[in-house]
Amino acid sequence: MMIAKYKVRLDRVLSVDFEMTCWDGEPPPGQVSEIIQIGITEIDNETMTRVRSESWYVRNELSEVSPYCTALTGITPAILRKRGIPLGEAGRIIAKKYGSRNKGWLAWGSDKSAIDRDCHVKGVEPFLSNAFFNVGLLYSMVASEGRSVGLDEAAARFGISFEGRPHDAGADADVLAEVWCALGGLIRIPEPSISIVTKPSISLAL
Repeated sequence: MMIAKYKVRLDRVLSVDFEMTCWDGEPPPGQVSEIIQIGITEIDNETMTRVRSESWYVRNELSEVSPYCTALTGITPAILRKRGIPLGEAGRIIAKKYGSRNKGWLAWGSDKSAIDRDCHVKGVEPFLSNAFFNVGLLYSMVASEGRSVGLDEAAARFGISFEGRPHDAGADADVLAEVWCALGGLIRIPEPSISIVTKPSISLAL
């Protein structure tokens, strides 16, 4: 089986979070969950620090924002009408400003399937690379957890607090970045020590 190859920068990675339309139960007939907010935080992998972050509201096209969704995320229909931009426009901004097609990206869970689906349905050129890492899965493996752990619980274990509202894509991307940096401190491979090998001296008897 052929495996697709991709080249990405190794010194930088993007922490990504999506907020999506949701309901207290099944979606209404004819509606499907879609991304309505994208949060991006860029991380310097060498220093394990956050570099910059930003978020965008994405205009809904396939569903309505339910009262349940508003209570969870703080996103209202009015916010999306006034500040939301099409997914394609958000993708162009992110690709140009963050070089997202040439960097790996992180999410807490299987967010790649959500963005792949939305791009396909809305006819948007993919703007995130195939170098995707599910940090939630990595955390559970490193922590030897036999269950799925939420981002909030993982952050609390590292003593990381939310700087904004939970379920805000920008705040969640920042917290995810901090968790990634904390994990990096646990699993980072130390630099190899360099030993100088000297050749033995040879004396010749004449």
